[in-house]
Amino acid sequence: MNDFIGRRDFGTAFYWNPLPRWVYDLETHKILDVNQAALDLYGYTRDEFLSITIKDLWPKNEVPESLVAHENFDKTEGNIHFGTFANIKKNGETIRMSINGHRVDFMEKKCVMVIGQAVTEQKIQFKLNKEAEHIMNASLDVVCLIDQDGRFVHVSAGSKSLRGYEPKELEGQTYMNLVHEEDKAKTNQIIADIRGGGRFTKFENRSIKKNGSIVSNLWSVSWDAGSKTLYAIARDADEKREPNELLIESEGRFKALMQEGYEMIAILDFQGNYK
Repeated sequence: MNDFIGRRDFGTAFYWNPLPRWVYDLETHKILDVNQAALDLYGYTRDEFLSITIKDLWPKNEVPESLVAHENFDKTEGNIHFGTFANIKKNGETIRMSINGHRVDFMEKKCVMVIGQAVTEQKIQFKLNKEAEHIMNASLDVVCLIDQDGRFVHVSAGSKSLRGYEPKELEGQTYMNLVHEEDKAKTNQIIADIRGGGRFTKFENRSIKKNGSIVSNLWSVSWDAGSKTLYAIARDADEKREPNELLIESEGRFKALMQEGYEMIAILDFQGNYK
């Protein structure tokens, strides 16, 4: 397999590759060769790097997870992505490395040649942000971020089913424009309290849907003073209420109509008798 691998000199393709590369024994995990980019990144001399195993590059708690990728690896052809792991430099600094590798024969041993690429915090944050966005959009609730001026910064896909608006239609709008007129004063007061350090897990108000109908919202809202952002989750309050609660409310409205209405209201049977 790859005849040139059996030679001591891999050539410029290995040693002067701008990305860190090394070769290690698949059985003992001892590092057998390394390029200059890896030495520069990890801070070891060549002799120091060749005196350690790949386990010495990992934090203790990540060794088992990293070794899972080696299962049946000696029977695998072609490239394999091991994953992204924390690595420890000589000076103790932790870096995140995305590791790919493939089987090679070197020094009459079954080995792995890997190529590592440092993952910047920006890339990690971007990945986390995308994952968070997928989770938000998978929720039937409306998840939204609101800036200090009361404008939607980000709205999840749930806004379509709950309010009839696509997220892009709401982003940039003032959230108070959607609040029912009778609930605006109450909502403003509660938001002011939240910004002052309070948190409402059962704050309820009404908003106007795109089609003009009214929907009751059950809110969970918190305020982040650092980013000056409101983090809010809204759900349909009626859908989340217990059936008994809705029945009691319905009966209460009926009794009010019967006892306090000015019109005569009665229930008759099929023969016309007052019941």
